[in-house]
Amino acid sequence: MDVQKLLELGQKQREEMKSLQEALQNQLRETSEKAEKHQATINFLKTEVERKSKMIRDLQNEVIFMLHENCTLIKYYKKIHI
Repeated sequence: MDVQKLLELGQKQREEMKSLQEALQNQLRETSEKAEKHQATINFLKTEVERKSKMIRDLQNEVIFMLHENCTLIKYYKKIHI
């Protein structure tokens, strides 16, 4: 009787371990999928930040150019009207 109980206990433990292993594998798979999605989001946001930063730099350069143009026109206007 003791041997039979030990065999049953061993079988039950194997089944529980298999069930736990499957649960852990599922959790690992889900976590990996979430990590991949998060990485994709990070990559997208990084690209967007870089794109917007370039737009800002371009606009700043355009404003500087326009300011220089205005200064040149003001100097020219002053020369004509003095």
